[in-house]
Amino acid sequence: MDILDHASEKLYEAFPDDPELEWDLRKSIGHAYLNLGHYRQCEKEAVRVYDLIRQEYGTTHDKTLEALEQLSFVYSILGYE
Repeated sequence: MDILDHASEKLYEAFPDDPELEWDLRKSIGHAYLNLGHYRQCEKEAVRVYDLIRQEYGTTHDKTLEALEQLSFVYSILGYE
């Protein structure tokens, strides 16, 4: 898991001019955390993906709504209502 944590931290500075690449990589990292049962780390990635997409496309774009749906799924696993 240290590898995933390290990759996640490096993404903040690695792609400042390419948010789409960052969110694609964060989605992959988030799925890995989800499959490992590390839901808090998955939540962190899902929030960042949602924020990046919302900033790029606004709140009503299909990509934003898809990211929000994935974030909601993570929240449901964590027991948020």
